[in-house]
Amino acid sequence: MKKTDIRKILIIGAGKFGTALAKVISPNVEVVTIYTKNEDQAFSINSNHINSRHFPEYKLPENIFAGTSMSGCLEGVDTIILAIPSGKYRNAIMTLGDFLIPGKKYRIISTAKGLEESTNMLPSQIVEEGLKGFKFNYFALSGPNFAKEIMDEVPTATVLASNKFYDSDSYLLKIFQGPLLRPYLSRSIKTTEWGGILKNVFTAGMAMAKGANAKSALFTRALAEIKEFLKSEHVLRINQAVLSLAVIGDFYATSTSPLSRNKRFGELLAAGKTPDEAKEEISDTVESFHTIPALYNIAQIRNLDMPILYALHGIYSGILNVREAESILMARPLKTEETNNIVLEV
Repeated sequence: MKKTDIRKILIIGAGKFGTALAKVISPNVEVVTIYTKNEDQAFSINSNHINSRHFPEYKLPENIFAGTSMSGCLEGVDTIILAIPSGKYRNAIMTLGDFLIPGKKYRIISTAKGLEESTNMLPSQIVEEGLKGFKFNYFALSGPNFAKEIMDEVPTATVLASNKFYDSDSYLLKIFQGPLLRPYLSRSIKTTEWGGILKNVFTAGMAMAKGANAKSALFTRALAEIKEFLKSEHVLRINQAVLSLAVIGDFYATSTSPLSRNKRFGELLAAGKTPDEAKEEISDTVESFHTIPALYNIAQIRNLDMPILYALHGIYSGILNVREAESILMARPLKTEETNNIVLEV
């Protein structure tokens, strides 16, 4: 693919993942622009081709630039990647909406794996609400995609999901295609967004489990709970959804990699830290900390059978410690593995 096929991509967010995405797509586009509010960071990227705040040890390709003016960054752009935490989505979308051109068709790609705390809304719902009246097609980018490994040029697969994927959008897959990144298309935004949210919470649980026996059991039963939740969202082809890169693939990566913040969060809780203490020690976004209250409320309202989620909520809320939650889960009524609704008499 020639660079001249696609002129310019805008990435909103100069964090670790935004920087990694900029690097990996730079061979496929003429210009990658990163929007940041930090003038020193923008200066460093433009002058030295280094993100001074994230991955300063890596030199960025020369066609990556940064800007602090949203209007300037949007010039000549119709494809926008949102590489920011879910908690910052609404403000970013409000700012973006002030500068989009009415009538122009945009493609907006979200990378968030969390819910908005105050509304329990998905990133797709925030974008749909915040940009109502503008013409755009929405995509969710997810999967086992650690920024550090992308920067280190480790082979990676990702998922680009959209409910409305037109022939004219096919070039988006090519943007992310390269020798070390392989994109897959998904036609289920629900699976992709909820998969990223749910796996974060259960990853923390995996980190609390002691031993391979416990971890493998929790991993398997957590997948059953993810399936239960996705069924309540009326996701089609449910078995295929659970086996996707955005669900089991991302869950495996985050529950085994030392790069996972949610894994580290669970380890700190298991070591006796409170949730607030663990979050402070990590000093970075821990999406599961913010999303578990919303997931708990949704599961309760829908009367879903998700005992691991409920136990984790008890830990996060300070009601239970890790060993108490473990005892509650082990003492539950016996059931068949295939169907949660059948209770065995003993």
